[in-house]
Amino acid sequence: DSCLYTKKCLDDSYVISILYVEDMLIVCRNKDELSKLKKNLNQTFNMKNLGNAKHILNMCITHDRINGCIYLPQFEYVCKILKKFNMKNAKPLSIPLSMHVKLGKNEIPKSYDEKEFMSKIPYQLVVSNLMYAMIATRPNIALQWEL
Repeated sequence: DSCLYTKKCLDDSYVISILYVEDMLIVCRNKDELSKLKKNLNQTFNMKNLGNAKHILNMCITHDRINGCIYLPQFEYVCKILKKFNMKNAKPLSIPLSMHVKLGKNEIPKSYDEKEFMSKIPYQLVVSNLMYAMIATRPNIALQWEL
């Protein structure tokens, strides 16, 4: 990825920097290397250290320091999408439609009223919001969309 930068340290650890427009995450086990990088970046750029990352690009970040893991749970993001599109009470399915449903020309809106009604359903926007979560952190959503 063109936004991902790595540096191998003398102790065989890595400093990993992820940059997106004006947001940056830095991951490193070696605190001295981390301090050195921050100092060098501060000499060139006006930066703020916001501490441990909790969110970036609408993604929630949680740390499990005991087990050395970082998680990107997207429960809040998906709930926000459901609320935004008035779908909080929607029932989950493992696939978008039942296997027996066959879509064809008969489902295309024919009258002006049907077309007007369908134009107000933000289907494309809902799918693109879910695809963002899927691509960023939730490959299990992608699996559920396979038919």
